[in-house]
Amino acid sequence: MALPQTPTIPEGTTRGSEEFHEALMGIGKELATARKAAHVSEPSEDDLDYLSECEANAELAWEWFRYYERNPKHFLKDCVKIIDKEGQLVPLDIDDPRYKRPQNYFFNIYMRNYFGTGRFRAVVLKARQWGCTTLTKGIELHAMIFSPYHRAFCLADNNDGAEGILEILRDMYDNLPDWIRPATKFDRTTRIRFLGWPEESPLHRIPSGTEHHNKSWMRVETVANVKAGRKWSVRSFTASEVAFYPAHAAKVLGGINQALAKTAGSIGILESTGNGWGGDFYERCERARTGKSPWEFIFIPWFWIGEYRLTAKSKMELDYLRVDFKEFCDHIKAVRYDEVSLSRRERAFAEEHGCTGAQILWYRYTLEDSCNGDDIFMAQEYPAVYSDAFIVEGDAAFSLTALMKQMEGACLGEQYDLRHSEVEIREYLYHRDVRAFDLAEDHQGRVHVWKRPVEGHEYIVAVDPSEGAESYVDEKKEGDNTAIIVGDRTTGEVVARVAGRIVPDQTALLAMGLTYWYNEAVLAPENNAGFGTSIIEIAKDYAYPNTFLQRVTDDSRKSTTYKMGWNTGEKSRHEMFSTARAAVRRCVWKIWDTMLLRELLSMVFKHKPGGKVKVEPTGGSKDDVCLAFVIMARVNHLLGEMEREEPKDERKPLDPKNILY
Repeated sequence: MALPQTPTIPEGTTRGSEEFHEALMGIGKELATARKAAHVSEPSEDDLDYLSECEANAELAWEWFRYYERNPKHFLKDCVKIIDKEGQLVPLDIDDPRYKRPQNYFFNIYMRNYFGTGRFRAVVLKARQWGCTTLTKGIELHAMIFSPYHRAFCLADNNDGAEGILEILRDMYDNLPDWIRPATKFDRTTRIRFLGWPEESPLHRIPSGTEHHNKSWMRVETVANVKAGRKWSVRSFTASEVAFYPAHAAKVLGGINQALAKTAGSIGILESTGNGWGGDFYERCERARTGKSPWEFIFIPWFWIGEYRLTAKSKMELDYLRVDFKEFCDHIKAVRYDEVSLSRRERAFAEEHGCTGAQILWYRYTLEDSCNGDDIFMAQEYPAVYSDAFIVEGDAAFSLTALMKQMEGACLGEQYDLRHSEVEIREYLYHRDVRAFDLAEDHQGRVHVWKRPVEGHEYIVAVDPSEGAESYVDEKKEGDNTAIIVGDRTTGEVVARVAGRIVPDQTALLAMGLTYWYNEAVLAPENNAGFGTSIIEIAKDYAYPNTFLQRVTDDSRKSTTYKMGWNTGEKSRHEMFSTARAAVRRCVWKIWDTMLLRELLSMVFKHKPGGKVKVEPTGGSKDDVCLAFVIMARVNHLLGEMEREEPKDERKPLDPKNILY
């Protein structure tokens, strides 16, 4: 869509200068005076001529209004002011050398979409402090001023974030030029509403054929409100620091997206730094990055930000680092990396991303000054590549190195994911006269098979069941997924996975079907009192001969009994996670499943009251598939120990009295 020609500039002024805006406002004041004179009972001919002349002059303001409407970049620079990091009131200039590359990259994608297709949808994964939230508010302010009845909705992670967003918008509004600033009603806690232009503005009287009454508003709420945004139909929606939202945020975002208009002129922006593998923001980034979502993926690495570099005048920083600035930069420029002491990560910055010595020194100082020497936290806050942003904060429960290698292989192995394998499995069971596999239509598609069963191979089917429904106790908490993992003991591969909201009785039938299909695999359901009971009951009904029996030793009675399945209580949780961690570190299992790998990557050690440490997911991730894998790994380990102690063909049958159900 072509930009309009630049209108005539008031004589003796420069576009965007104070004199320029004052001249346009002066037109409005003269017009207001002329209107009053012309509306007396008997206006003179001179009064009417003066009014006609002022109304003609007012058309110049409308020409500039239309120009800024079609040219948001000039509007932001000429009309919008912000408070910068130094506390100075400065124009919102996206050509500022400190932020030019990231802001222009983001803004150009916005212009291409908004003035091309008419809509803009973006998921922004970013390094910190380049003005993303501020630029987003500037874009929304432009839409609110130039689009009649534009309703904007902003979502923040907490009250401080919400107040910060409103303050940014209030600063922008307060410093708009008088001639273009609409009258407003401002509620500091939740909303700002534009009421149209005051009488002294040259835009007060709308020319014939111009449909513009403004009446726009913006509302800001926090994600704590599970019903946020559901009451209105909105034309723009932005969410800040989405990766740090609680687990129920997926429902909130989904509800607001339903309210976001699908027509031209609508805007949707989700932006955040990373916060560990998994969670709703990670899933949205993955879908956008891989083209599975209509939202555009935008990634901003730290070295695009112009101010992230030291200079020869950075005396305090250079004194701390104890380096000669010019000599260090010259060595980096000449690719003499062996002449300077570079970490592996710093060398990658220079070799792969072309970072200068000044940028590397900034990164080195910021790592110590702002991130307390924590490489993982630094990478998360200031990512250089996509995967950096999702490195787990805290003590990772599983080897990140091993899992990242597995992730590369898993992405290549997605061709083995045989979707909708239910038909094939159902036919097999029908011919064997097994009625176990019986999924309702709405549960199809949850079975993912990477390798079909191979004759002679031994398998384990591990099950972590759930209630299979949304949590009805607390709207802010999501119900758990049911998860089933199938492992090939012969080749050491995870060959199938089920994950979804499946009720216990359907889970039991599905698990039994998979065990029969996979050569009558070892069935290892969670046997905690609760949902695992359905699976054990079905196994008993079918007299299934290959259910795993967990040994239970009673030292006081000096007796040993066996319980079907595996208990995931606190006592055995440590054992099973220790086994699974060792298996991941030594790459005992080849994992094709990216969902499982993401959950494993999200698991961290968290310190609890009383000095206890527990393995839990971070970043709002789920852990159901992870727990099924952990059960499978532990059961496989115990089966190996049993086979070494007593080979299968020499094993004596257990006394039924010692088997607990």
